[in-house]
Amino acid sequence: CITARQKQLSKEKRVIIITLRNEGHSIQKIGKTLKLPPSSVAKTIKRYKETGSHEDRPRKGRPRVTSAAEDKFIRVTSLRNHRLTAAQIRDQVNATQSSRLISVTTVKRRLCESGLHGRIAARKPLLRTGNKQKRLAWAKEHKEWTLDQWKYVLWSDESKSLIPTTVSLCG
Repeated sequence: CITARQKQLSKEKRVIIITLRNEGHSIQKIGKTLKLPPSSVAKTIKRYKETGSHEDRPRKGRPRVTSAAEDKFIRVTSLRNHRLTAAQIRDQVNATQSSRLISVTTVKRRLCESGLHGRIAARKPLLRTGNKQKRLAWAKEHKEWTLDQWKYVLWSDESKSLIPTTVSLCG
């Protein structure tokens, strides 16, 4: 996910900066009052003198295709059903709106912005009937073992089989 390096000052803060400056406050004092760096205050004042406006400047880059409501819909849809793919979510969003269509990439980007990242579920081998029977037989055979007997069993998760190996002591 790509995020901006700095947050932009809100329009309200820019208005407060200009108002305080017009009242005769110094850049340092305005910065301390609003808990802003003096450079931000100075840039805001300079921009106001150049443009005469508190409005945001036009930004580079393509504008967002989705609204805040659509972003929320994408997030909630994914949270309700974790198994939906980005393409399926896109189809749901596009079905609810008719003006503009969004892409799978846009859906993935919005999910990433929400902190939801796609994962592929690990494939686990299914137990065959023969393996189930072997496990059950092994469990029945060792059901009555004492704690001392279990101390001599070596349990390993490296083995493909899930039946532990018993260690026999010589002598």
